[in-house]
Amino acid sequence: MMLDAVKQYGTVIEYITQEFRTNEIMLEAVKQNGCSIKYIDQEFRTNEMMLESVKQNGYAIEYIPQEFRTNEMMLEAK
Repeated sequence: MMLDAVKQYGTVIEYITQEFRTNEIMLEAVKQNGCSIKYIDQEFRTNEMMLESVKQNGYAIEYIPQEFRTNEMMLEAK
């Protein structure tokens, strides 16, 4: 049920409780809406997830900490 919700509206991840948060659900959220990365806890953020968020929405780069920004991410954000 949670997976279906984030596939339709990625930012709904903000309202999903910790017990239901999985890597799969988090990744689907950023694939649907890149800016939903801002609602994802640091322990779930991977390089792949951050890159996917920027690929989906270039403005998501705003929510990626400077130390994790790669050249590939910056190119995708443009």
